[in-house]
Amino acid sequence: MNINEVRYRVLDIKQDPEILRIAREDSLVGLCPPQFVNSTFDPMMFESVTGYMNFTFVYGCLPFDLDGPALFTCRINGVNYQSGFVLPKASGPGACYSSVFFPAPVIALPSILDVPALKQYLKKGFEIRWKVDSTACRECLRSAGACGYDSTSNETTCYWPNQSRGSNTYAPTSSTPTAAPVSEETSNPDSLKIGLSIAGTVVGVFLGCWIITIIQLKRRKAALLKSKDLPIAATPSSKGLATSTNLSQTTPSLTPSKSDIDKGSTYFGVRVFSYNELEEATNCFDSSKELGDGG
Repeated sequence: MNINEVRYRVLDIKQDPEILRIAREDSLVGLCPPQFVNSTFDPMMFESVTGYMNFTFVYGCLPFDLDGPALFTCRINGVNYQSGFVLPKASGPGACYSSVFFPAPVIALPSILDVPALKQYLKKGFEIRWKVDSTACRECLRSAGACGYDSTSNETTCYWPNQSRGSNTYAPTSSTPTAAPVSEETSNPDSLKIGLSIAGTVVGVFLGCWIITIIQLKRRKAALLKSKDLPIAATPSSKGLATSTNLSQTTPSLTPSKSDIDKGSTYFGVRVFSYNELEEATNCFDSSKELGDGG
């Protein structure tokens, strides 16, 4: 993360006390930073943690300028002197070329003249507490946003995908969250079991409907194949059914005979296809050729 033109590496995050442990990137590679920038933090965003104090590195000092041998050397372009020292507390460069101060544990004070030990403290980083509206951040996370800080308004803000600026802690009406954070209710085992049971039931119902549909299609196909060999029922003739008999004598039969179907003809202006033609056109009454069901 970048803070006030200084690049830091985040080594640890403690959510509940809202503490970060960070280390300067330049201090991880040595004591000669490419840019001489102090480790300063906006007090509206960060505050110091108990147990830390500021130390100061001074660069480009005259030999024996601080009444002692140089602790390290650092070559600086345009500067003739390479001596460097470490001082407790934050102070200016004085007669030296430049200075950089940074937080370090108070327990590092006895090791101020031990450069290898001091380097280890620098690599371990230091802790700072970030100031954030925890309630607003939780509301932001529930709406699938990312909690952030607006340096202009000095307040916690929420960022959503495809938006260049932050907003309040409520999800915008024009955008639908793409994902929701995992909550305690959805992450417990009971909720997981319920979800799996529902999913299993849905899958079982789907498979049952699919199997029933296949069986019905097979039965329909078998019935169609068998129907070509069934005789057409004749109109019963009985003296007790004189009305029906007379009606059949005066009205053309609405049921064509099997021989008429095989020959192929027209019936009331509608073409009657032969059984062989239907069988050939439907690929032996393949269910994929079916257009729908009639009465």
